[in-house]
Amino acid sequence: MNEKGVITTYLDSRSRTSEKDEEQLAWNKLKTKGTLEGKVLITTSVLDNGFSIRDKDICHIVLCTHDKTEFLQELGRCRLEKEQVVNLYIKKLTENEHRERKDSYSKYRKLIISFYGEDEYGNYIKEGNPIKTVQHLWNRLDNDSFQRGAIYLADMEEKRLSPCFNDMFRWRVRRMGEQVREYEEMLNDDPAAPIHYKASWLGEKSE
Repeated sequence: MNEKGVITTYLDSRSRTSEKDEEQLAWNKLKTKGTLEGKVLITTSVLDNGFSIRDKDICHIVLCTHDKTEFLQELGRCRLEKEQVVNLYIKKLTENEHRERKDSYSKYRKLIISFYGEDEYGNYIKEGNPIKTVQHLWNRLDNDSFQRGAIYLADMEEKRLSPCFNDMFRWRVRRMGEQVREYEEMLNDDPAAPIHYKASWLGEKSE
């Protein structure tokens, strides 16, 4: 886009600590004034809480996440004026993406059950085994850092390390499961659910 004369800024976790003048200028302007450096801003989830974009020239917003909480948080980064009108573009959840999200939920739910013996809702299923769960994760050949990040070692009594489960991970898995079920229930009743699903997060239903 820059090659076509449309000044575009891309911000991610790397650029946040970058020493490049143009990237630091973009971050500082966004943080102190809430305005964009250029015509287009493309950013990852690095633009988290604490950043508010207050730019009266914003006219288009594009959101690609399929998570409801992230969706509303990302949309909330833009503080629009009362009379300001923008075009909101929302990425439709495809069949493959829904299947992948459902498979991820099933995998992470099994991890919780393996550790606790119960699911993310506290329903007892079998005897949990934290030590065996940790050994299984760390002996795997693949590099599923998201699963490994769910468990950490805490210094307990008598200077012994004990595996503990990340409560935030467990909450995120529960939220993922609720959204998977919510989407499938809507899909059963509404053939246009891939379109209406995210519109419902805004309290609207697309025609």
